Amino acid sequence: MSKIRLPNGSIVSIASTIGPDIAMSALSNASSAVATLSTGHGVTTGSIVIVDSGWTEVDGRVARVSAVSGDDVTLEGINTTDTDVFPPGSGAGSLRVVTAWTQLVGVLRFERQGGDQEYWEGQFMESSRRIRVPTVRAAQGIDMTVADRPDLPWYAAVVAADESGEPMPMRLVLKGGSILLYNGTWSINRTPTTTVNEAMTLDVAFSLSADVTRYNA
Repeated sequence: MSKIRLPNGSIVSIASTIGPDIAMSALSNASSAVATLSTGHGVTTGSIVIVDSGWTEVDGRVARVSAVSGDDVTLEGINTTDTDVFPPGSGAGSLRVVTAWTQLVGVLRFERQGGDQEYWEGQFMESSRRIRVPTVRAAQGIDMTVADRPDLPWYAAVVAADESGEPMPMRLVLKGGSILLYNGTWSINRTPTTTVNEAMTLDVAFSLSADVTRYNA
């Protein structure tokens, strides 16, 4: 029987501090792309980085560094082997290191929205049936309900991300150690729900701007 996974015990965090841009002169075509950085970059194995790249399908992705050799930094699981999608020599840009995370305490709901496959449908004149071809996936987001605690650090971090309008990574650590890394924009409704005999809560929304990156424990 397949093992069923429950989200119980998971920890949601927002990236609360991000380092400066580190120039990336090249990004290789590989099953785990290798970034060539400027000398003295300071990136270490295990660092979580935001990739800013000339390759659209990588731009904005959040990744974990699995190896560092001089100025070459391996981005674990960032597969760039398809040279049609990732034309050689055009992936340069920069990296930024996430230097601090702040946990969202009291998450009551963490629910994915969107991401459904969309299709083109049609029928040739000579055919007696219609066909369906996958096109793109719908935009994706995460809707959260969080206990109303404006006195905790996460509240200020999310409000700051909301006001900036700039993408700010989110990390979901599952019980057992598996990690999901997201990048996107945050919004928070600062007016809490106030129902008698029920916990006061806040609505937090996260809109993905790049593909999620997953790492097993």
